[in-house]
Amino acid sequence: MSPAVDALCGQIGRKGFCFVAATAASLRFGGNDAIADWDAFVTSWNDMPRDPYMADGGRYRRRRHATFTVAPFATLATREAPQPHYQSRDYNTLNGGIARQYQPIAGTIVRGPIRWT
Repeated sequence: MSPAVDALCGQIGRKGFCFVAATAASLRFGGNDAIADWDAFVTSWNDMPRDPYMADGGRYRRRRHATFTVAPFATLATREAPQPHYQSRDYNTLNGGIARQYQPIAGTIVRGPIRWT
C-alpha cells in the first residue's frame, strides 16, 4: 500500500473514520472493461430514490446505502448485509437521531471495474 493509504488506515483505526478532501480522492479504472462500465456507473447515480427521512420535508436529496468492512491491510472490501444508517443529532442536526433504511447500492455497480481509490 502507499504511504497515503497507510496513513488513512491508521486514522480509521484510531478514530473510527477519516476525512478525505475531494482534491485527494480519485477514481481509478481497473481492467480493460472499466471505460465500458462508465455509463452504468453514471446512470446508477441518476437512479437513486428520494431520501424519505428529510426532516424539513425536502425532496432534494437522494440516497442509497451500503456497508462494507475491510480488514487491516486488506485490498478487498466485504459487503455486509443491509443495515440502517445512523447519525447522532450532534452530527446531523436536521436528520440525525433515527435509524434510516435506504435501498442498497446495486450489486452490479459494487462489483463493476470502476473503484474509488
